[in-house]
Amino acid sequence: MKKYNTIKTDWTLDELADLPDSKEDAIEADSRLYYDPITPCKRGHMAPRYASSQQCLTCVKERLIAQSDHIKEVQKKDRKSTRLNSSHRCI
Repeated sequence: MKKYNTIKTDWTLDELADLPDSKEDAIEADSRLYYDPITPCKRGHMAPRYASSQQCLTCVKERLIAQSDHIKEVQKKDRKSTRLNSSHRCI
């Protein structure tokens, strides 16, 4: 399973209400996540954030998907390049 598939982004209001309201409260409660219902992240997402880095889960998931897509694209180009080079040597 891909790492970004394990990041939950479909939270219910009850689940959000159960999370601490601030980073400090999350650290005190030994929780990895908190949810600030007032302030969106830098990109405007209203999602839980990691207490350690203050990164919103939606931003983290989007970044991981973008990195994965980029890696796939690079691997495709590398494979094609290798195929062309190996056939060139045979000629």
